[in-house]
Amino acid sequence: MPEPGSAQDSPLHSLEELARVVTLAGLGEGSLTQFREELGALADELEAAFGERTTDSSAEPPLAPATGLEALRPDVPRSTPQAHSWQAAAPEMRAGWLRVPPVRGRGDEDPYLPFSKDAALVQHPKPPPPHARATPHPFEDATALVAAIQARHISTAEVFAHYTRTLSQDALSPRVDPFNALVDAHFRAHFDAHELERSAPENALLHGVPLVVKTNICVQGFTTNCASRALAGWRPPYTATTVRRLQAAGALPFASANMDEFAMGSSGERSAFGATRNPWSGPDVALVPGGSSSGSAAAIAAGLAPLALGTDAGGSIRQPAALCGVSGLRPSRGRLSRFGVVAFSSSFDTIGPLAKSARDLKLAFEAMVGPDPRESSQVAHWPEARPLPNAEPLPASSTQWAAGWIVGVPHKLIEQSGLDDAVASSFQTSLRELEDAGAQLVAVELGGPEGQPDAALSAYHILSCAEAASNLARLDGMRFGPHASEASSFKFGRRDVRERTLGVEARRRILIGTLSLARAGSERLFGTARLSERQTQAEFARAFEACHLIAMPTSPTTAFAAASRINDPMAMYRADLLTVPASLAGVAAVSIPGPHAHLPVGFQLMAAPGRDEALLNFAARYQRACPHHLVSPA
Repeated sequence: MPEPGSAQDSPLHSLEELARVVTLAGLGEGSLTQFREELGALADELEAAFGERTTDSSAEPPLAPATGLEALRPDVPRSTPQAHSWQAAAPEMRAGWLRVPPVRGRGDEDPYLPFSKDAALVQHPKPPPPHARATPHPFEDATALVAAIQARHISTAEVFAHYTRTLSQDALSPRVDPFNALVDAHFRAHFDAHELERSAPENALLHGVPLVVKTNICVQGFTTNCASRALAGWRPPYTATTVRRLQAAGALPFASANMDEFAMGSSGERSAFGATRNPWSGPDVALVPGGSSSGSAAAIAAGLAPLALGTDAGGSIRQPAALCGVSGLRPSRGRLSRFGVVAFSSSFDTIGPLAKSARDLKLAFEAMVGPDPRESSQVAHWPEARPLPNAEPLPASSTQWAAGWIVGVPHKLIEQSGLDDAVASSFQTSLRELEDAGAQLVAVELGGPEGQPDAALSAYHILSCAEAASNLARLDGMRFGPHASEASSFKFGRRDVRERTLGVEARRRILIGTLSLARAGSERLFGTARLSERQTQAEFARAFEACHLIAMPTSPTTAFAAASRINDPMAMYRADLLTVPASLAGVAAVSIPGPHAHLPVGFQLMAAPGRDEALLNFAARYQRACPHHLVSPA
């Protein structure tokens, strides 16, 4: 009898077993033919990454204590019928849980004020790539933009005129921007000076800042189609909690950002509306912007908006931020409400901001953070971690801004990740910059004693795909998706709808998830993946006992050429090799631009769960001393 996990024991080495998995996934003959040769080998490769790990309960680290029901915030009484429960999910903006704290940092940063009250509004032509600036572009710095609007140096109408000037206003145009970063821009008649001034509260945290929202985050009146034909034309009847809080803080959503279909992708090439193009692309070679929040990152890099929202499951904010040369935050698990997100993976997905600088990320985070009675997965308390050093404001001339901070570096994990030379060189330079600023670097272990980046990557894909297979079961032609009017039964109608409307990557991940949940593969794949997730959480907990922050590159490579990995799913999945561990552990992680000569390189910093503000303060200090984020594409 073959050993469990051997190739002969794989459940996909016969046509009958593959047909069974395809049927369980609600797919049909097209997927059976397309994935017949691929899926068995892909499942074996994911399983092989676990090595000799076992699901023996004696080897499992202790689980965190469960939260008692008495500790959860009571939900809103459901006095309305379930069919109309969405109405209760869209309260008035003046509700108490939408109040935004009037906090704008510790006063540690000198604000850039590139506006002059008497200066005329001028055009800023794009410089040749790459271009370094001593100060941010006036319209690309959200903090300075808020200060200028509130000081009456510029009006909100002038700000929107600047951002909509380069966008196509032709309703028949398939693209609204040259990079296909935005899929639905709203040029509504109420974008006039008086209406905009009334809609932005005085002295608000984000007074008059234009906002781009990833198209899997619900915004009432906007198209929320997850870049899929399955939800084409769907407009939600309510707005996500985080977006409503940003609106209450004065931000003004005006466009939906492109993405990989249902957030399944690492290159921005899996959208039903066409691939997003990296603004750093040259005239001869098109580069990918990363995914799945490709449109949000590309919009910030191209200067189409000063602030954007994305979602991050395994690195979908940080990886495109790194490849596009912008800053992106994945908050700690449970810090921000997920209400209103069309989830790819419910236990990993989280909303996060993207902007030019960490200072702008902190501004947006302060507006969004807070408990939500409609979100049961939010966390109120986190385990104790190493105490932080003194966080008193520093003088602008201080060069020892990182004194007292201990930064951990997982050398074994990084060495086995196969870094490009440009990424490795940039990362070493960033570490030297931290040491020169007074930080102490220590070695920490992640990925096991030998460093096993593939194990965490496989665990993430097996668990997330299992949840995706369950979440996307609603796309059946009755609850969501186009109606299959000619089908003879619900079973065949569901197959027809899913085969016609779901893209290649969505169907591939649904099949991987169905396989991991099927009886033949659950113990070998799903159970082992859960064990790997708990081991990753325990490794991070031990690491944060020895340091305050952990530093790693964000992506093993810089932006790669479009279509170069489209037919190699494992090569595409490995783009998330260094972002997935933080997702499994649920820690806070931010990607900021590191030093680079040609293409952007991401520098990733991670903090213990619940320490998002301290992480953003540290990243803002780093950018103040080492302004690599001011380098922009053409």
